[in-house]
Amino acid sequence: MILQFPAVVDEAALAVAAHVGPYIGWRVEQQRGDFEFMTAGLDLDNDGERSFGPVLDESATAVEDGDSSLEQAALVYRRETGRDVAPELAGIWLLMLVPAAAASEDSGSWECAGYLAGFMILYDRDEDGTYETIGHI
Repeated sequence: MILQFPAVVDEAALAVAAHVGPYIGWRVEQQRGDFEFMTAGLDLDNDGERSFGPVLDESATAVEDGDSSLEQAALVYRRETGRDVAPELAGIWLLMLVPAAAASEDSGSWECAGYLAGFMILYDRDEDGTYETIGHI
């Protein structure tokens, strides 16, 4: 059982991700009032050239561990849709973030944490510089 513990923990993390979304962190400027859903765009093709919205922490795309927030979302999506292969970390990911906690820093920004509630991936299939194809939603 001890040898299987890492695999059990990974499966538990995916089960939680399937119900509430993968855990993800980001940074935004300080704001007043309640936090609402946030939208972020993450360009994984052009070194962030077309990225927008909150700055995501490195756990969103940390590829060394194989369990980044986006990879968890892709695996859950693959399982739910019955696809053979999960989406790769490519294209422009449009993300819907649900804040759960925020802490102030001296720098005037908030460190936020919450869940990735949904995503859509846009691709430039004909490589003309325009992302015209919705690959996954």
